[in-house]
Order: sequence, then C-alpha cells, then structure tokens
Amino acid sequence: MTALRRLVGYALAVPVAFAAGLRVCRLERRLPFDRLVDELRRASRLPSAAADPIALGRVVGRLAPALPPWGMGRCLKRSLLLVHLWARCGLQPRLHLGFVGERRGHAWVTGGPFAPSSEEQAAEVAAL
Repeated sequence: MTALRRLVGYALAVPVAFAAGLRVCRLERRLPFDRLVDELRRASRLPSAAADPIALGRVVGRLAPALPPWGMGRCLKRSLLLVHLWARCGLQPRLHLGFVGERRGHAWVTGGPFAPSSEEQAAEVAAL
C-alpha cells in the first residue's frame, strides 16, 4: 500500500468512525444488547475507498475516548464500533465479553485484522 493511499484511508476513517459512534449511541438507547449487536452487523457496505479495516481499527483505537457514545467503558465502546465498522468492510467480526464478579468485565473483537491469538485472549481474560 502506498503512503498516499494509507493517508487517504486514515483521512476517510475519522468521519466514518465518528458516524459509527453516533449510530451506536442512537441504537444502544433503544435496543437490548443482543439486538444492538445484530443491528450493528447489518449495516450497508462502505465504499471501497473507506473500507480499510486496518485504518478504521487504528483510528478507533486512538480516538475511542473522543468518539460517541460517551460514558461507556472504553473496551466495550471500541468493540462495538469495530463490530460495526469491520462488518461494513465485509468482515465477520465476533464480539466477546468476559466478566468477573458483578462489576468487572472486558470486551474484545475477533475476526478482524487485529484479532488476537488464542494465547493473547487467554491472557486478557486471565488479567481480569
């Protein structure tokens, strides 16, 4: 990938990620969680110039605190955004939730360009 193409991918990823955050914000207020995730996966495909899952993943990772929905845990917000965006890129991301006790949890996504290995997933869950 050329440097110019990568730069265009990142430039397009910022407004796409922000729009995805607004959609998550709107849907999470009115849908139960399981229907929310299903609805996020059903979105239309992105135009090919904007369908760069690596650029989208990096932008979401860096801008997660500034992206809507605000007041949601960072890993859950990032995971919901990536499920939505990577599905729009034609991938089949899976959302994983791990809980310890009543108030501690972690969310992560597999099936995208940054999908952790099973060893990394086990380390994340063990860290809870």
